Amino acid sequence: MANANKIGEIRRSQMVQIYGPGSIINLKQGDASISALMTDLSTWDLTSDTAKTRDQRFLDRRLSKSIEAQYEKKIDWFRLPPVEPEPDKIWQQKKSSLMGNIFPKTFICPDQYHRRVGTIDELWIDRKDRQDARYVCLKCTGHGEPVFLVPSRFIVACPAGHLQEFPYRMWLDEKGILPKRNKEKWEGKTCKHKCITLKQKRGLGLRGLYLECTEDIYDPDVESCGRFTNMDGIFSENSLPLGCEGESPWIMDYKDHVDDCTKFPKALQRNSVSVWQAKTVSALTIPPWDNKIKNLLSSKRWGDITRRSDAESRANYVELIYEDIENDFREKEKKLPYSLDELIVAIEEEIENDSMVSSDLKIDEYYALTNFDEHRQIDDFQVRSEGIPLDSKIQNLIERLL
Repeated sequence: MANANKIGEIRRSQMVQIYGPGSIINLKQGDASISALMTDLSTWDLTSDTAKTRDQRFLDRRLSKSIEAQYEKKIDWFRLPPVEPEPDKIWQQKKSSLMGNIFPKTFICPDQYHRRVGTIDELWIDRKDRQDARYVCLKCTGHGEPVFLVPSRFIVACPAGHLQEFPYRMWLDEKGILPKRNKEKWEGKTCKHKCITLKQKRGLGLRGLYLECTEDIYDPDVESCGRFTNMDGIFSENSLPLGCEGESPWIMDYKDHVDDCTKFPKALQRNSVSVWQAKTVSALTIPPWDNKIKNLLSSKRWGDITRRSDAESRANYVELIYEDIENDFREKEKKLPYSLDELIVAIEEEIENDSMVSSDLKIDEYYALTNFDEHRQIDDFQVRSEGIPLDSKIQNLIERLL
């Protein structure tokens, strides 16, 4: 994870189905709760040794065609999530392959007498010897056992997928009620709400969860207006008087990649399934495979070639990099089986074949399985006919078993 602080392990399959880029992962580290956003694909090769030994990207023209038709997104390549092998030595630490950004960066002190809401900078005690991703309350730690901060249970998201912190201070300004005892001093004035607390008081659910600008029990000099309100209604449409900040916190330098977004955000619970859901598309790898040419070239070279819009510019580019392609094969102690002219022709044939691939994956897969010659020799694909069990109760319904 980010800052080289390891917080846990997940399986490669979980990266596809549950914890893809932009998803929130919740883990426990001792007594502390850790919430982080899985970062984008550009970070997957920063710490992974696997990526240094072989290209983790691959191409599948049928799957690309299907996704491009469904989501109107150009697919250059697919890639495997990084994975690290177990260390050779028992004393060696297993490296981290995946990175994450701490999110949200608003925390709550769980101490029943404190319950202060704030950012890491406001609440976290900075320990130089910190070797993990846990944060402890600046005020409460030192009076006994460490008090680990809890990530805010509320975040804000817009329909375009941008995420931002829940505006606790803004909610208090908009909905807060000023106590009678403080009206003379604070009526019509603005309070910075330097110390706000979130406590469960009267009632259940959000109606009984109260946000209050209060005195800091550890710092009596901090001014407080005493405004208070409950959290009821935060999930309603247009309940938050703020616009989308256009931030994508799963990008490592997301502050430098802010979108101009006009969508209206709404509050969500951090653990809600509606925050992030994977769109899973699957396909069988069937003959004819991605053409031999596409398999011979690296995914990067193929992407660089096919980004050229016409045959002439592609041919000129292939001529320019032909020697580099030959060197790629020499490094693998192989010989490129195409001359320059043959390579250009083969690439154009493959691009033409790509344009004729159906976006309906199931039709091609059904045809490949039911019309495949089992005597044909293909290394990575084989279909074999099996006898239908005579004692099967549904044998009359089965024509072939493959």
